[in-house]
Amino acid sequence: MESRPLAHRGQPRRQPTRRRFTLSHEFKHVLDHPFIKVIYNDLGKNAAERERQIEQLCDYFAGCLLMPRNWLKRAWSNGVQDQAALAAMFNVSEAAMAVRLQQIGLGPVL
Repeated sequence: MESRPLAHRGQPRRQPTRRRFTLSHEFKHVLDHPFIKVIYNDLGKNAAERERQIEQLCDYFAGCLLMPRNWLKRAWSNGVQDQAALAAMFNVSEAAMAVRLQQIGLGPVL
């Protein structure tokens, strides 16, 4: 695997919710970095597919970190079932909330 920087400068105009997701995503890269040759070795049929799968794993990690399943299900069962309201409650974008709701079986299949 090719070496790349552990962190980079993001776009300064990003919304705070997007920055939180991006930071969480990049944190996963930092956590995994010492072990990339082991944990990512069998991913994908080629380098491009491996990179796509790694990015998906980091997105999933960010979603789990920012919108824990138990907390999200508790909010849902307490009647907060509007995607925008949940996004505001968890301080994430509506797009990130839509994906997370789908992942835990509370949203439409994407």
